[in-house]
Amino acid sequence: MLPIPLAPADVTPAWLTAALSAGGLTEAAVLSVRAERIASLTSTMHRLHITYRHDEASLPPTLIWKQSSVDPGVRAAFGHYRGSAYEREVRFYRELAPSPRTRIPRCYVAEYDSDSDEHVLLLEDVALTHAAGDAVRGVSVTDAARCLHELALLHAAHWSGPRPTDSTDHSDGYRYFIESLDACREFLVELIGADAFTSLADASEVFGIWVGRLDAGPRTLIHADVHPGNVLLPVDDAGRAVLVDWQGWREGPPARDVGRWLVLGLTTTDRRRAERGLIAGYCAALGAHGVRYDEGEAYADYRIAAARQWIWAATFARRRDAWDATTRTAMPVLIRRAADAALDVLAGPGSPRSAPPGA
Repeated sequence: MLPIPLAPADVTPAWLTAALSAGGLTEAAVLSVRAERIASLTSTMHRLHITYRHDEASLPPTLIWKQSSVDPGVRAAFGHYRGSAYEREVRFYRELAPSPRTRIPRCYVAEYDSDSDEHVLLLEDVALTHAAGDAVRGVSVTDAARCLHELALLHAAHWSGPRPTDSTDHSDGYRYFIESLDACREFLVELIGADAFTSLADASEVFGIWVGRLDAGPRTLIHADVHPGNVLLPVDDAGRAVLVDWQGWREGPPARDVGRWLVLGLTTTDRRRAERGLIAGYCAALGAHGVRYDEGEAYADYRIAAARQWIWAATFARRRDAWDATTRTAMPVLIRRAADAALDVLAGPGSPRSAPPGA
């Protein structure tokens, strides 16, 4: 196991040479390295600018070094979900990354120390060809479809059929959601208005019913946090989307990824206009890889997942003391989109508050 660097001074030419060799670049001999801090909410990240002893066009001039957050407050707020989020991401790159055909960054090193909860990821840097989606402006419908194609590849690789019953206990999550509505009432009302908040709060019980229905359907490996900051889009409109930040992967309903991406990635206007066509395209992509997901069933599941973003918005608002500047700018927009999606489902055809849509 390579030693885990805790500060830029620890990423020496010798360490990086050994790391790249372990990752398959045995010809890499690093002469110098410079670390440039880049924005990240839940981890600490740097772009490494590298020079080599021998000029080789095949060697990466930059890499992304990702480590456990150096901010104790961030670790306390975001570092753990069903164990360490940092360990989960290391496990993804070590155990699961090779299985789907989804476009993800190449990983050269993935190490985790359970005693200290420190980790290191050394990842491909695609900044010359890709850029994160703009959460505030929203992504284009074309880029939304690009990401759905990558999600279809991920989901198809691990697809399993529906379960007869939902064996998941949602009580703790639902209780936290209700507590969050109360704790964040003033903040949320300021963002979406008193009438919208009241409508959503009055319908709180149905959200718990919907989550149970969704979890009883098809299951697969999901990313679980697909939003514009975690999707790198091609700058030339010709390439594939790249999915990053795998701290929350799990087994779950595929519609959770689809609903989260379309609600948080698109403006409300674009989502309403394009969602049916995008779901059809997603189902077609699954079909091309041997998975049949009935389009009507997929759309019903998507609507639940879209409404579910209101649960995320309310609970994530409770952590706003730990938000960074980028998150503080984006979250008011994303919370409004989540509220719009939930209200659309509550008001839509086939969605009486006493039963989940599609039931």
